Formats: sequence, C-alpha cells, structure tokens
Amino acid sequence: RQQLKIKWMTDGDENTRHFHSIYKRQKTQNAIHGVMVGEVWTTNANAIKSATKQFSSNLFQESNQTRPRLNLTGMPQLTTEMSATLDAPIIEEEVKVAVWKGGSNKSPGPDGFTYEFLQKFWDTLKVELVAAVKFFEATGHLPRGCNPCFITLIKKVRNPSGFQDYRPISLLGIIYKII
Repeated sequence: RQQLKIKWMTDGDENTRHFHSIYKRQKTQNAIHGVMVGEVWTTNANAIKSATKQFSSNLFQESNQTRPRLNLTGMPQLTTEMSATLDAPIIEEEVKVAVWKGGSNKSPGPDGFTYEFLQKFWDTLKVELVAAVKFFEATGHLPRGCNPCFITLIKKVRNPSGFQDYRPISLLGIIYKII
C-alpha cells in the first residue's frame, strides 16, 4: 500500500500503466451491472433503461397538485436603484467575477470545460464568453450547444441493488453555469 502511494506521488495521473489500471478498476466498480426492477434482478440493458426512465419520471413528478402560496405582506421591496441595477446590461467584469467564483477544482460538464480552464485562458476566451452571456441576456435563449446536461448516478451504498441506492447528479455545461 505504501509503495502504491509512492508510485502515485511520482507518476500522478500521467498516461502510465498504473494510471490506466486505476481507471479501469474505477470504471468497473462504478458500472451498473444489474438492478432490482420490482422483485426481479435484471441485467438486461433495455429493461434497466426502461426502469430508469420510469423511476426518474416518478421521482420528479409533482405529487401535490396545489402549490403553497406565499404571503408576501411585509416582504422587503427593491428600491428603484436596486431595480435599475438588475436591469442594467451585463458587463465583462460581472462575467469574469462569475468565472472566478466558480472555483477551480470542479468536474467538467458535457462540454469538457472547467472554471480553471476559463480562468487560465480568460484573455483569449473572454470576448466569446461575454458574447454568449449577452446573447442570452438579449434573447432569453442559450447559444446553441450550451445547454447539454449529463445525469449520472452516484452510489449511496457500497453494493447498490435498486435505484433508491443511487443519487442522481447533473453535470452541466460551463456557460450554462455562468449564466
């Protein structure tokens, strides 16, 4: 075990046999090989896909048809100055602040970009990034290709058997996060 730690410290995640063996082991451990559907264990990919869709639909379905109403009496109101600030056009500095507040050690989304990447290449990318944000501001629509999302399942327990043993997370594209 000590030798593995030393090996990791010297090689890190370089493209080595050691790195690939770790990657393959993690990929195997994280794969969903089967799941309980009702009372039956299934390994059939189509059955798992169908059960996943059904489980997700039930999970995100609104159970209460009547939503609670908020009593806004006594709620603080925006001043005219605050309202004007909210309506002001977005400027480059605001986009830069959003990029720097996003952190640097986060997982990339479907687009493969991280905040760290945008920070490092800010001078090169800022014009296009600000243009994408301003496009959204003007149209209310995200630029084409900026809204992909991967939903992945993270194990809650060591040996999951059903969907309740997983936690779904969404991996969003970087421009979507900034906006």
